[in-house]
Amino acid sequence: MWRRLGQMAVLAGVSSGMLLASCTLPQSLKTMLFENVPPPGEERPPEPVVVRPRHPPLEPPAKPPPVVAVPEKPPSPDWPGF
Repeated sequence: MWRRLGQMAVLAGVSSGMLLASCTLPQSLKTMLFENVPPPGEERPPEPVVVRPRHPPLEPPAKPPPVVAVPEKPPSPDWPGF
């Protein structure tokens, strides 16, 4: 029980210290930390989420080389030998 109470006290002390420090930050550090934050009251449309594909796109398989079909002709008759 005392350990849990001690942890909660440390957490409260750290968070209050961070809150106090954030109010007293120099302006140059504030602008660096909050550079893309719009001023109060201004609304920006959400930017589209760009997700890179896990794998590169697949390429179609290579086309097989064209096959040239040569018709087989029967041997010509040997007319003079008949």
